[in-house]
Amino acid sequence: MFFNLLLALFLFQFTSCIIDLRNYNVDSITRPQNQPYVINDTEFEIQFNFRKELEHTDKYEFDKCVAVVMSNISCMCHGNITNESLSLLPNNAGLRFDYSNTALSETRYATYNIICDKSEHFTSKIFGNTLILNIHHHGGCRLPDPLSFGSIGLIAITCLVFSYFSIGIPFMYFILKRRGIEVFPCVFFWVSIPMLVKAGLSVLFSPCISKKRDFAEIK
Repeated sequence: MFFNLLLALFLFQFTSCIIDLRNYNVDSITRPQNQPYVINDTEFEIQFNFRKELEHTDKYEFDKCVAVVMSNISCMCHGNITNESLSLLPNNAGLRFDYSNTALSETRYATYNIICDKSEHFTSKIFGNTLILNIHHHGGCRLPDPLSFGSIGLIAITCLVFSYFSIGIPFMYFILKRRGIEVFPCVFFWVSIPMLVKAGLSVLFSPCISKKRDFAEIK
């Protein structure tokens, strides 16, 4: 029994950590293959794309590479699109995508921090073999949850009730010449609803129980 509870708790925690990218508009960050993001630094030139491999150029020909760091003496791929891992940034500030690429017995890494921000700009840092890209973009913001079936039903019922009274009251007043409380269509039905609800609750929570009679009462 205790083992089953632990297993259920583990499965709950595992499923709650699954990130559904359909809740984010991350596709809007990706550029066409031949139009990558470019960062020019005094020492490096960085070209990268988001979840799309870079196109081969006269400067580099890496397969399935998402980020390249170039200098006067070297050109290195920092992420292979097939080696992707996804996690949430602290405080649900956005998404984190990690990539790695191994070439010539050396592994280089690229971290994409997709930060929820509508200003849409990006910065970069290089620490040893790790390239960190901070992309401020609305694609890192979680989309609003869609309406549930119950919410849609409640909105539909509210609209029907509003239409019922907005059409019924003018009809009763101008066409049937009713006045006072009688301008409400089917007014006696609506007035009886509280009593009907009370009667229903009494049946549910106070079922009829016959009174026990003593033997002395039996004639």
